[in-house]
Amino acid sequence: MVLLDYDYDEEGKVFDLDAVLYADVIQKEGWKICFPLKSLGCKMMAVFLDIYGNEARELIDAAAFGPVKALTRKKER
Repeated sequence: MVLLDYDYDEEGKVFDLDAVLYADVIQKEGWKICFPLKSLGCKMMAVFLDIYGNEARELIDAAAFGPVKALTRKKER
């Protein structure tokens, strides 16, 4: 399973779940994950979970996806 936060709050280290992708769906797509680029913020956090509950986290800069205008969200305080 993969959990995605399209606009990860790196400063506050807050993961705000935007999407959940299960293994059967990822497998059907040829082990590729697709998401709407227009929802992408400056950083995206991907959390990968295996069948044993082990997890790996990857913080991905929006620049890794090419020239995409990052979503600007107002911070709630």
